[in-house]
Amino acid sequence: MITIHPTFVYGHNLTQTSAEEVANGTNGMLWGAIMAENKAGLLSYVTVGDVAEAHLRALKPEIKENASYLVSGPTHTWDDVLEIVKSHYPGVPYKLKPGTKTINFVGSTEKAEKELGMEWQSLKSLVHEVMDQQLGFLGNGAPNIWFLVFGMGKIYESLMVLRNISVADLFLFW
Repeated sequence: MITIHPTFVYGHNLTQTSAEEVANGTNGMLWGAIMAENKAGLLSYVTVGDVAEAHLRALKPEIKENASYLVSGPTHTWDDVLEIVKSHYPGVPYKLKPGTKTINFVGSTEKAEKELGMEWQSLKSLVHEVMDQQLGFLGNGAPNIWFLVFGMGKIYESLMVLRNISVADLFLFW
């Protein structure tokens, strides 16, 4: 058995169908910290795409049985999040304050990086996935179709490359 241990998982939520549903998952923690003056604190994160990628890479035949991997992006501060929001969403009435205390708890992800070849998506990418989806729901009630088409395409492509799975087999897998 191979186990993948993610920290808080954020990113585009394929099961979310309305803006209100953000409260049902970890994206609600990020959204709340940015938009609703919820107490920000923990910022240990990994994107949903990185978690999917780690699972796919763990399928490689050269990965040893009974391996365990911590998957988590690099450490950042809430000020880093604030800078992304300020520069990329200038018209959004965010409430995250400068100097908000940040708590990161991460062990070493070196094993996942070495053995699985993991390279973590950026904080900017993560913030965009959550903000764009939420703002899309609030603006017109539709999720970001770009991610549904292209984001899932990356996962399918990885599956096909890592396990030599055909498109027909992929539909059976999914």
